[in-house]
Amino acid sequence: MPIVRVTLTAGRDETVKAFIARGVVDSIAEFAAVSPDGIHVLFTDLERQAWAIGPRLLSESQPPPPTVRSMPYQHITSLEVGYERRDSYLDWRRTRLYPNLAVTKGFLTTSVVLPEDEADRLVVMERWRTEQARQEFMSMHAELLNEAADIVADAKTLASGTVADTWGNASR
Repeated sequence: MPIVRVTLTAGRDETVKAFIARGVVDSIAEFAAVSPDGIHVLFTDLERQAWAIGPRLLSESQPPPPTVRSMPYQHITSLEVGYERRDSYLDWRRTRLYPNLAVTKGFLTTSVVLPEDEADRLVVMERWRTEQARQEFMSMHAELLNEAADIVADAKTLASGTVADTWGNASR
């Protein structure tokens, strides 16, 4: 039963905490291969006078102005892999691609969708902080990505661009 403690300066509402908990639980469940039902997320709200960074209490300085984070870049690709090669491709992602993505600055997440009634096709969704982060990864890891060319028969970009809307983009 994983227990995750999240300490924040006081002032976040329950909706924000619910989204934080959802993100933490989903990540732990996916990467630690455990049931989400057994993951505990404990929130601690600290007032600024109860928190110091270095020798200064947060209450001694002005809080930073709220910022609106930039929207991420999303890239969606359709892959023709053939049913018989699907497992090989997924294994390549798990053993070769994911370890590199996990340590790449600007990478956020990726998912592979198995479209219903299309056993020979996969849809890959990637989310990056910026398009440039994705381009840098692609150029730095061209040899690694070429390994997939031996498995994938055809790749077609379905959509790419800046995400237009997601919960939590407003200043908080």
